[in-house]
Amino acid sequence: MSETAEAKAPQAPRQDVEMTGRRLALSVEEAAGLLGISRSLAYELAARGELPVLRLGRRIVIPRAGLERLLDGAGG
Repeated sequence: MSETAEAKAPQAPRQDVEMTGRRLALSVEEAAGLLGISRSLAYELAARGELPVLRLGRRIVIPRAGLERLLDGAGG
């Protein structure tokens, strides 16, 4: 084994993601399905700022934590 391989310790996976198997962000289509709304309405809400979004280049994703906060705040 080389010195560089021995010097690098393996990184532990993030427990919050690995243990639950949940991704941190959803596609707009996935979020729409979970919310029970159409894909076009989800994009419209994202454009109006009513749905939390994260833009990664040209891709739009919905952070799971932001979506959960939105739903927690909507419960009445």
